Parts: sequence; structure tokens; C-alpha cells
Amino acid sequence: MLSSFRRVEAILALVLPLAIGAACSLVIDSGARQCVEDADCAVHAGAVCVAAVCVERDVPEASAPEVIPEPIDPTWGCLGRVPPPPVEERSAPVQYPLRFLNAISEQPQTGLPVVACEADDIECTKPIAGPQMTTDPEGYVTPVVWSGFTGYFQITPTEAVPVLPSLVRAFPIPDKAVTLPPWPWSLFTRDELSFIAASFGKTINYEEGHVFWFSTDCSGKPAEGTDGSVETLTPDSFKFYTDASGFPSLTQHVTSTNAVGGFLNLPVGPVVITVRREGALVSKRTVFVRAGWLTYAVLGPN
Repeated sequence: MLSSFRRVEAILALVLPLAIGAACSLVIDSGARQCVEDADCAVHAGAVCVAAVCVERDVPEASAPEVIPEPIDPTWGCLGRVPPPPVEERSAPVQYPLRFLNAISEQPQTGLPVVACEADDIECTKPIAGPQMTTDPEGYVTPVVWSGFTGYFQITPTEAVPVLPSLVRAFPIPDKAVTLPPWPWSLFTRDELSFIAASFGKTINYEEGHVFWFSTDCSGKPAEGTDGSVETLTPDSFKFYTDASGFPSLTQHVTSTNAVGGFLNLPVGPVVITVRREGALVSKRTVFVRAGWLTYAVLGPN
């Protein structure tokens, strides 16, 4: 009888690891009966009784806690992580609606010639092919460009509409999958621009150029509290901001809820504008400045 019992124990010693699988492991030699119930294995911490043998139950490793990413601030969370615009084939034509109003009266500017220009064609010597377009009675015009266009639109005055000749940088960058709403642009006459300069005790030098810029946040909305600077100035250059009502302000030193700033009397040529908010870089872009022209640019995070 004893020899038969030992043969059974020997067999258990072979098959026990298979029977208990990966959940348990032996804690002492299985050649002797060790237990009848779990309480008999109390001397072995964490052991349980399996087929008369005390075994240590494996404790699964604790899984790492789930990491929930912090929500991204939709207003400024994109800073430093804005992807470059996709480069697409020019074969994808896109209609780019624009609207032009007088800056003071807000009346539609009718009959103004508008052409689209390449981003690197500073003088627009080779306008993008297409019929010459003029603004309609409501001030609208819809040039055809291509998806991903980063150039600008050139507006020249007429005898009937003597606004300053103007350059409007494309914003937002068109996408063939998105229908753009017409972005309204306010055009100034020479007298109106001179009035702005006079309110700051300055005069306009029409041998130099001028830039109005509009600051936006990550969601494309007007950005309050941003400050713009340029790398190159002339002795008579100066900067200003508008207040919430849109009028140039002597006391505004960053953008208001209106989000508009301006640089008057800038040197002719490419000018780099840097926009910051509380010291953090928001935007850094190059705009074209022509003598006697007014350049408009929307400066969002990039």
C-alpha cells in the first residue's frame, strides 16, 4: 500500500505543474503529502493546497494605470505643434471668394481690378493666368487659384475708387475640400491713412510701405493680447493697435478683441513680422512691402 501511494505521489509530481498551469508554482518538494486544505499551507505565505501539495499562487503584475491625455486648449494649445500646410498639386482649382469694403463707411468697393500673384513674385510681374476680375456691386470677387495657394491678391485703385493700392495675403490657405466664406477686407484712401498717422502725431511717407495685420488664435478666431514686431524699421516707422471698436488707440499696446495692429512707414521689400502672446511665439511670417502700398496679412499660429 505504501509503495502504491508513493507511485501516485511520483505521478502527481510530474503532472501537477500541468494541472495547475501558469497560475501557481511549487513552494517545497512535492514528494510528500503536505496538505488537505489551504489552511495547512499557512506557514508558506500566499500558498494554497492543490492536490495535497502547497503551492504559491502567482500574483499577476499590476497593469500600468491608464494615462488620460490632458485636453488640448483649443485657443492656444496648438502653439509649437502646428503642422506645415500640405503640398498639393496645382491641378486642383479652388474658388477663393473675397469682399472689399471701405474702411470708414463700410460701403462695398465696386469695380476694383483684382489679380492673384505667386507667393515669391513680389512685384506680381506674372499674375496667375485667368481672366481679369473686378469687384461686383457688393464688393465681391472670386479669383480661381489652387488648393494650398499661399500667394496674395493685388488690388489696384481706379479713378472712381481711389483706394490705396493693396496686397492681400491669402488667408485661410484654400483647400479643395473646404468652401471658404468671403473674408471682408477694409480698404483705405490716402486721406484716411494720413488721418490715422496724424492721430499719433505722425505723417505718412509714401516712399515707404505699410502693413495692417489681423491676429488669430489656434481656432482662427480674433486673438486678444498679442504683440507684433518687425525686424527692420526706418526712422519714421511706428506701430499701433486698434481698440475694441476698431479705432486706432493711443493706449492700446497689444491687440484688443478687434485683434488688429498696424505698422506704418516700413522699408520696402520682404518684412518679417513676429507675433507673441505673453512672451510665447504665436506667428512669424514674411510679408511684402511696396512703396505707397498697403499690405494686409492675417497672422495665425505657424
